[in-house]
Amino acid sequence: MESTYFDNYNTVETRWDIESHIHVYLKTTRKLDIRSENFFDIGQYHGNYRSCRSARNVINYLLKGNDIISNFLDGMISQANLNAVQRVFMCNSFNEALEVVRSDYNLGRDYLRSSVGYEQNLRHIFCTNVWRPTVKPLFRLRCLPELVGWNPNKRALWLYGPDNTGKTTFALSLFNNPLLIMDPDKLKELAPEHDGIVFDNMYLGDYRVQVVENLLDMQFHTPVRIRYQNVIISDGLPRVFTSNKPIFP
Repeated sequence: MESTYFDNYNTVETRWDIESHIHVYLKTTRKLDIRSENFFDIGQYHGNYRSCRSARNVINYLLKGNDIISNFLDGMISQANLNAVQRVFMCNSFNEALEVVRSDYNLGRDYLRSSVGYEQNLRHIFCTNVWRPTVKPLFRLRCLPELVGWNPNKRALWLYGPDNTGKTTFALSLFNNPLLIMDPDKLKELAPEHDGIVFDNMYLGDYRVQVVENLLDMQFHTPVRIRYQNVIISDGLPRVFTSNKPIFP
C-alpha cells in the first residue's frame, strides 16, 4: 500500500485472537483514483475494504478497546470516547451538533420522531448567548441578570434606553445569524438560517393591532403583512426589539 497517498492514518485497532485480524480506518482529504483491487493490501494480506457512512461510529468502535496505533491527537481520542450526548455539548455550533444527532442511532431515531422540536432545542442551546454567553471582548458587554429567566423561544425581548448605549450591539450578540430589521421591508428577507430577529429602533404605534399581535406571537406560525406580501414567522423564533422611547403609544 502506498502510504504517500494518505494525509492521515487516523486509527488502527490491533485485536488479535483465534482469527487474527486488524481494523484500519484511513482518511484522506483528497479524492483518490484507485483502479487496483489490491491497492490497500498489506503484504500478502487482502482485506475487506469499504467506505463508511459514519466516520464517528467507526472511530468509536476502533477506540473502544484502547489497543490502538494512531496519529490522532490525545484530545481527539478523548473526544471520540465520549457518548453522543456528551459530544453534542462539546460542539461549537448548531450544525455541528445536528450532525452528531443524525449520526447517532438513538438520538437520530428520536430526531425522526420530532425533528422540529429537536432543532428548536438545539438552537436554544447553541444560538443564544443568554444561556452560554460568549460575547466578543471588543463589545465589552455583560450578561444582564434581568435576562437570566428569559426564554427566547417563548417571550420577545424589549431593550429600552438612550441612544449610543449598545442596545443593538447587545441584541445582535445574542444570536449567531440574526436578521436585523431597520425597515419593515427587510422582514421579507427572513430565511430558515436566521436564528433570531432584531427589530432596531422599533415603534409599534405605527402598525395595525393585528400586525403587532402577529409580530409578538411566539406560540404559532404567524403571517405578518408587509406591503402587499405575507411573511411567515415560525413559532418560537426569538425576537428582540430595541428602542429609545416607549415601544407602544
